[in-house]
Amino acid sequence: MKIEIEAKVVVEDLKPISEAARLAGAESRGTISQHDIYYSDPFGKLLKTGCGLRIRQQSGDVNRTILTFKGPVSKGPYKTRPEIEVEIGNRESMQQLMDGLGYQIVIEIRKKRQSWILGDCEVCLDEVEGLGRFVEVEGPNDEAITQTLRRIGLGEYVHINRGYASMMMEKMGINKITWGATFGKAKPRFQRKPRPKGGHHKGKPRPFRRDDRKDRGPRDHH
Repeated sequence: MKIEIEAKVVVEDLKPISEAARLAGAESRGTISQHDIYYSDPFGKLLKTGCGLRIRQQSGDVNRTILTFKGPVSKGPYKTRPEIEVEIGNRESMQQLMDGLGYQIVIEIRKKRQSWILGDCEVCLDEVEGLGRFVEVEGPNDEAITQTLRRIGLGEYVHINRGYASMMMEKMGINKITWGATFGKAKPRFQRKPRPKGGHHKGKPRPFRRDDRKDRGPRDHH
């Protein structure tokens, strides 16, 4: 399982950061649009335990659809959490599967992202609808991220130890602790119907069975 380590800071303008990354020798990976759909399980346990589950539709220089699970955040100077990503071929079918299992859409997030590679880190310049402009730096360890932040002029900025989903939920007034009690009452649609008292044939003629013949005497097996 991959461990994601990233720092996130709020900025007023992305252009100076883009120029700083270029001057530092970063390699541009282009610009993409991302549409993220975040889900909650039927009882809200994902949100209560600090986990995340989303489907991401990515378009632009690179087109992909990715199913991502993120575990709880660990203690540390930067946001650190386990992450599992699986590329899928059909977003609509995946959404139907999630719906059939009783998973509910909590929020949707749309953003434009400029991506750069600087050393061992990925630098993402994000413009998130409804939230603002952010810079994310993801790397293999805390030291690499710290050095990269300094190289693009963000070494003194206070980083945010939260994800876009958490920030958007707060803005929309969604409480992840009470989500399961208020909204998370959905049940999986693919359920076996409960067996009625008295069996499935209560009130209906019972199908004929061989043992129902009138003659219950011993059978001649010869």
